[in-house]
Amino acid sequence: RGFSEVICPSFEYYDAILAQENPIPQEMLFKVTECTGRILALRPDITTPIARIAATKLPEDAFPARLFYQQRVYRATMPGTGHNTETMQGGVELIGLSGLETDLEIILLAVDALRACTEQKIHIEIGHAGFFKALAEELRMDEMQRERMRTLVENKNFAGLQDLLEEYPDSRAKQALSKLSRMFGGEEVLDLAEEYAGSSAVLCHLNHLRTLYRRLRSAGVEACVSIDLGLVHQMEYYTGIILRGYVEGAGRAVLSGGRYDSLIACFGRDLPAIGFAIDVDAVAESKRREAR
Repeated sequence: RGFSEVICPSFEYYDAILAQENPIPQEMLFKVTECTGRILALRPDITTPIARIAATKLPEDAFPARLFYQQRVYRATMPGTGHNTETMQGGVELIGLSGLETDLEIILLAVDALRACTEQKIHIEIGHAGFFKALAEELRMDEMQRERMRTLVENKNFAGLQDLLEEYPDSRAKQALSKLSRMFGGEEVLDLAEEYAGSSAVLCHLNHLRTLYRRLRSAGVEACVSIDLGLVHQMEYYTGIILRGYVEGAGRAVLSGGRYDSLIACFGRDLPAIGFAIDVDAVAESKRREAR
């Protein structure tokens, strides 16, 4: 597909991670100290190091840049959860292009990548980070409340979400957020969401999703792609389309990603970007089950 391999360092400077607009939670980072006393962190994701490399190392004529990688990431987890702290990821980043055609290219590549991994059924959900953020802005939530709400939605704790929303006056945005648990499926989901759209920003995000979904349907992948407006992401640097992929037989999502148009600017060069990562360990586990 014309992607070139990139290899990122295992460590990032801790203060560089904190300097991002939406840093990864500190409790998820493994920290060490180098000989000068500066604090380093084992990379918790690959996208951020690639964003730094794109901003500081690549020449102007390298863009648009299509990059791929296969490396490990390290994230601390709560004891007893059974989640791995070290995960092999394989993924792609397309840097320097924005718009519908680029989003379409990456989603179709994600479908093909999962199909190449398994003969089991695959499924990819698409959402939009801007939809959730625009609704939170309409409610004038502060950063702490928005993060609390994001965590509730991420964990599908819709009962907790209802409790949080009770302290806000009734509005279209509040009604839309209270119905996030129902906003998944086909194009009819967008029709439902439009009934509660109170701002041009919300409508813009929904229209982008509608056009994208129709193009995916025309591409013949409608059977394995659906819309989920309750889809948010632990990595809050996403600004547009969000992806999450599943393979039958795997106990968790095996693919995640999306558009992150503001992240590279944190390192000094303003470039749009989109990509996804596949959890290689999770796919391998599903293959082992498939072979039994």
